Amino acid sequence: AGALVLFWPKSVRQDNFMAMDDHFPGHVVAAGKRPARLDEGRDITAALGGADAISARMTDGDMVGLMALKDGRIVLERYAGGFSPDRRWTSFSVAKSITSTLVGAAVKDGYIRSVDDPVTRYIRS
Repeated sequence: AGALVLFWPKSVRQDNFMAMDDHFPGHVVAAGKRPARLDEGRDITAALGGADAISARMTDGDMVGLMALKDGRIVLERYAGGFSPDRRWTSFSVAKSITSTLVGAAVKDGYIRSVDDPVTRYIRS
């Protein structure tokens, strides 16, 4: 059944992605006790052609969320298709890219000694 997700027609894809818990088992991982908050920076909407241009690009690219950061601050945050910061969306393989980026940053900053270390050295239950 899992492979069928790759063949959902566009007409049902967004609704199904918004309700993945109805299609596959999963669980929500609670936020940490002290989640870091991102401050807002100088908005770059105008530099990207304005809100209508961004919306058009999001539509053309089938995007429901877009966020850009500069120097650790949010400079652009947009949602489409009924999504908001509070709606969950399945990330599929995007999670691997984000995870590898965060691991690289943690190695650089000294929180992880080596990518060869077992993950159990850093995961606490």
